[in-house]
Amino acid sequence: MSMAAHSPPCRVYSSNFLEDVEQVPLVVILLNWVLPKETPSLWSRDGGANRLYREFPGLVGASGANSPRAQAHVPDAIIGDMDSVDKEVLELYQGKGSTILDLSADQDSTDMDKCIQYAREHMQPGSTVVVAGAHGGRLDHSLGNLSTLHTHRDLDLTLLGDGNLTRLICAGEALIRPSLRCEGPHCGLIPLCGPTVASSRGLQWDMDGMQMRMGGLVSTCNRIARDEIWVRIDKDCIWTTECKF
Repeated sequence: MSMAAHSPPCRVYSSNFLEDVEQVPLVVILLNWVLPKETPSLWSRDGGANRLYREFPGLVGASGANSPRAQAHVPDAIIGDMDSVDKEVLELYQGKGSTILDLSADQDSTDMDKCIQYAREHMQPGSTVVVAGAHGGRLDHSLGNLSTLHTHRDLDLTLLGDGNLTRLICAGEALIRPSLRCEGPHCGLIPLCGPTVASSRGLQWDMDGMQMRMGGLVSTCNRIARDEIWVRIDKDCIWTTECKF
């Protein structure tokens, strides 16, 4: 692997938030789908409030939604069209201090987009944004979530759900540092933005100037071979790994 001296520094994509959430400024958005087991310490969104209320106690080992352990996890904000949140759940979290934002007047963006925009306005600089419940269910929702990764390509944004972790790798050179405790070994690098030329080091089946395109060759069903993966691509690509939770 050779890199010219004038090449810009690699952008680093790290999954260290899966290892030690205390060391990473973290924003968590909960969507209205089955939550991963790693969700505790992560959350936002209207239907996601129902998920937090009904599923979170079991994830943290609490005896019920009103137990002290479950009630210690209250979302900062519930955001969306408010068409899928139960009234009693909304009232419960509003009473505990959660900000409620009904943005149903905006029909040109998804609830996930609305939550990310809210996060942009309130998060610490350098924060990692994790969206839990982003995979599974209706395919159009999943594809819309992948589109949102491209919309917010400047953010450190990761989608979690249904046994998958997904993020956008921007064009250029990148270092991907997966959490081998939580991810892999299966992975993929997929060119949704059009044909791309890809090279890699650190995969079981590395690429060396491979021409990738939808309808042709893509790097799916690959495997992580090292704790750090170098890639060079000339268009943005989706990076996805299987999750062990």
